[in-house]
Amino acid sequence: MVDVRLYPDHVEVYYKGHLVESMERIRGKGKARIDYRHIIGSLVRKPGAFARYRFREQ
Repeated sequence: MVDVRLYPDHVEVYYKGHLVESMERIRGKGKARIDYRHIIGSLVRKPGAFARYRFREQ
């Protein structure tokens, strides 16, 4: 089970009771934070997909 805890300045993600990710909380409409470690496998398999990737400029 995944549990997400929101705090005023950060977000924590737990899986089976263990903290697996902690990150700065970003507020505001249209804001995003991209960690390319999460998508690198897909980019290796389909490098052409990056041409249309929404957050490419970050």
